[in-house]
Amino acid sequence: MTFSEKRQKIITALESSGIITENISFKKDEIPREFPSAIVTLNGEKGIKPTSKRFVQFDYDIVVFLIVDVNNSSDPDSDILDLANTFKSHHRAILGSDIPKIDYYPARADSGRKVRIAKVYTVAE
Repeated sequence: MTFSEKRQKIITALESSGIITENISFKKDEIPREFPSAIVTLNGEKGIKPTSKRFVQFDYDIVVFLIVDVNNSSDPDSDILDLANTFKSHHRAILGSDIPKIDYYPARADSGRKVRIAKVYTVAE
């Protein structure tokens, strides 16, 4: 699967999880204004199926940051967990593989807004 195909399938899984297209960013430094939102970035690539001179195929490690607003929620930990589980089930259905690891942590967005972030790894390390 090419990088563009894999990223498009991840975007489809995000949209199926309730994140609108305008709230999906591809720049790690630009957090969308509305929540819930997501940031999709390329973390690396790994060569698979080697020949004697080169790799025939690559596995792209795409990381997804799911973000929810703390200020507009009575239970932000539950909200981020629900969003991550919904994304995980759609990812499994669309891409046919499970999420190997998710890290959860609190953070501050661009203007100091408190948010909860789930860092979703799409490839096992």
